[in-house]
Amino acid sequence: MAVHWTDTLIFFDLQQLIYVFDRVDEMNWRSQGFGPWDYDGPHISIGGIYQKHNIWLQVLAEAPADTKPGMKLDTTGKRLKAVLIE
Repeated sequence: MAVHWTDTLIFFDLQQLIYVFDRVDEMNWRSQGFGPWDYDGPHISIGGIYQKHNIWLQVLAEAPADTKPGMKLDTTGKRLKAVLIE
């Protein structure tokens, strides 16, 4: 798994996530938000090619205020698969 968590911490394995891309064109890390108008806040974003499709993936440090966390990303076997957490 690219993402692991405990009750208080989330661990994100960026290297494992990058491995599933066919090509990575850009990676960005924002360590802080830029004020109240910045709805994304701290995050990591990756853009590139995955299975012949251009994608841009953004992983936020916290779930948006109107959304609770509910998915994890499985990157085993060079596939991206979202798994619902119940």
